[in-house]
Amino acid sequence: MNKSQPPLSRLLATAAYWLHVAAYVAIPLALSSATKETFLVPKDAVARLTLGPGLAFWIASAAMCRRCPRIAIPAGLPLLAFAGWAGLSCLWTPSPALALRDFLNLLLFVGSYFCLFDLLHDPEAGWWRRRVLLTACVCLGAATAAIGLLQFLGLQPFFFFDFVGNVDRKQIFSTFGNPNMLAEYLIQLIPLTLGVLSMTGAARQRWLASRAGALMLMMVILTGSRAAWLGVCASGVVFAMAGLWRRQSAMSRRRGLAFSGLLAACLVLAAVRFGSGQAVEPLSNRLTSIMSGGGQGGSSRLLEWLVSLDMLRDHPGIGLGLGSFQTEFLDYRGQFFANGAHPEFLETIAAANAKHSHNELIQVGAELGLVGLGIAAWLLVDLALSLIRRLRQLAGEAEGGAESIREWLLLRASAAGLAAILVAAQFAFPFHLAAPAGLSLLLLAVAGTAGVARRKDGAPEATGDPEPAVGHGGGGALAWVAVAGGAVLAITSCVIGVQTFRAEVLLKRTEKALLTNTDIDQAEYLATTGLAANPTDGRLHFMLALTLQNKGEAAARAGNREKSVAAYRRAVAEYELAGRYFGDVAIPANTGQCYTGLGNFPAAREALMVAIAMDPTSLPVLRALAVNETVTGNYDGALDWIRKALTQDGSDEAMRLMLHRIQGERALSQGHPEEAEKYFAHAVELAPADGAGLLGLARAKAAQGDLEGARAILERVVAASPGWPVAHSVLASVEASLGNLDRAEQHVRIVLRAAPHDKRAQQMLEVISRRRALAEKP
Repeated sequence: MNKSQPPLSRLLATAAYWLHVAAYVAIPLALSSATKETFLVPKDAVARLTLGPGLAFWIASAAMCRRCPRIAIPAGLPLLAFAGWAGLSCLWTPSPALALRDFLNLLLFVGSYFCLFDLLHDPEAGWWRRRVLLTACVCLGAATAAIGLLQFLGLQPFFFFDFVGNVDRKQIFSTFGNPNMLAEYLIQLIPLTLGVLSMTGAARQRWLASRAGALMLMMVILTGSRAAWLGVCASGVVFAMAGLWRRQSAMSRRRGLAFSGLLAACLVLAAVRFGSGQAVEPLSNRLTSIMSGGGQGGSSRLLEWLVSLDMLRDHPGIGLGLGSFQTEFLDYRGQFFANGAHPEFLETIAAANAKHSHNELIQVGAELGLVGLGIAAWLLVDLALSLIRRLRQLAGEAEGGAESIREWLLLRASAAGLAAILVAAQFAFPFHLAAPAGLSLLLLAVAGTAGVARRKDGAPEATGDPEPAVGHGGGGALAWVAVAGGAVLAITSCVIGVQTFRAEVLLKRTEKALLTNTDIDQAEYLATTGLAANPTDGRLHFMLALTLQNKGEAAARAGNREKSVAAYRRAVAEYELAGRYFGDVAIPANTGQCYTGLGNFPAAREALMVAIAMDPTSLPVLRALAVNETVTGNYDGALDWIRKALTQDGSDEAMRLMLHRIQGERALSQGHPEEAEKYFAHAVELAPADGAGLLGLARAKAAQGDLEGARAILERVVAASPGWPVAHSVLASVEASLGNLDRAEQHVRIVLRAAPHDKRAQQMLEVISRRRALAEKP
């Protein structure tokens, strides 16, 4: 701690440091939204609630001492330029809400890098601060790996749901809810563990660190994350190449051989784990499908890359704007598949609206254009040159002088960890996630501060970088502007963090209300409240749309046409918003069903065709298409969709029932009531209580002149579904034909109560009135 600082400034700097420590400790262990019963704050909320105030405290501390951070630190100027260009892109982005949220997150992490660099560079406290923070991260990595080991042994200590798609491969995900996220976190900690191992002289601590590194490496293998495997190989290459610049001691050589042997053992474990047996995917498939279309994961990733390149091609200079990939992906993917192009990708699992392109550089190009890519390249080159320069500088110092060996090993480990995450970022999106992104910034800050050698008492040596981390300047109004800006950033981050947590809680409660079908109004209230807190949460938009669709169906069954139409219209609007932020095959499918309920059959068919293009084997979508074609009178088209569905599952009784009903409708439309009666009779045999089948059977009997038989069947239908307008309309026609005008009028008025503007019912009522008037004439 710098004693020349005012007491309040020292207190704020200390608080900023410990808030950053809390973030790095809590984020890996905070249980994500993929939990069953145990639910804590999600990881992104933890990052905002801790890094925001920590950054504000550091800005206030620096402003009180009239200190401002120097940008001439490793990657400092490119990071500021990247943040500035990303903020400028918010002016032309089509999704300003997402852009502002992403820009705030970027400011939070870039500011945290400068904060960490300054705090860890303090000549009086930097060494112990680095040691505490890095040791805590290594311990947390070992803890998450230990939880993963329990999962591998069949134990679930925190009641986690299995990761989607994890049933067959048994990939380990620990507390992250996703094996790839766990792997992207651990691959940075493995070389860092070697650096922490070199910082301590205690044999017990070295033993613990080495075992922790071995456990983390084993968990990386068991995650099955191919991007992480490539990242580990890259870190090994960087670690080995950096070792060539300095003469190694016998102890260092032994440690290097031990690490190489451990890596070889883990590769053997991977070959055994993923190379045999039917419970896991073969290792060869895992490795070869990362980029090709040979596997579902690989084809999904390649599809997202190609669509992202289309975005860059259309907006090469400045890009679409920050946060635009998520909202524009579906439109660009539709253009990608236009006119039957690229049929090899139609069966990919990428049916949902992708939030990330699975390649950080390609997504930067899509959102920020060639300018953003140029700044990113500048950042990477500046980082690489800075690390190489510092490694060479430390390697050239006298062996063992001024703790240079310790500093050199720590810098070497940081460079290896950064290399691992940069390689993994070409196949994933780790910089969009709180835990791996924050750890990358920590490694970068450690790499920047490792060039300054220190004596054991913490004072700076003459060797290394003699310049301070911060320069004196500014003050007065500028200092208070910095304090105000930091306070605004902290308050905004905390508000968004609280909103994120609240939205997650409301989402869980909404899902529970819908799944248990307890209270539709309660589910609507919960989803609406959650969207007020987080309006860009696509999952909440989807839940609200699904709630409104259920509400519309319930109103239609009750005969309340106006309420049904209002609910369906709101549901369509919410599904459109959900598709912009979330996206799934269920969205266009359900949208089509809502349009069917509204009577807009062309729009319904268009939405359902989008859904069937996303998933050609979806039985609900095939069924909905058949219903839509039936309503519009295209019975042959409906039968084609039904037959396609039956080729998927010939034992589906619902599809067979619909097949008989549609064949009956076609026979009626062609003037063959006897044939229609046979088809409808088959439908009733399959489902004796099926209202549509009974209604068709009654219509077939009425067409043959059996009005009494038709009336008997229709009375059964009306008794079972008293609010069904169609059944009342047909029964009214039958009663009128039998001369029972009073009964016919009763059923017509029931229809008009459900649909006051039904022209057919109004005409029927007029006909009944005229027939009654004619009957009353003498």
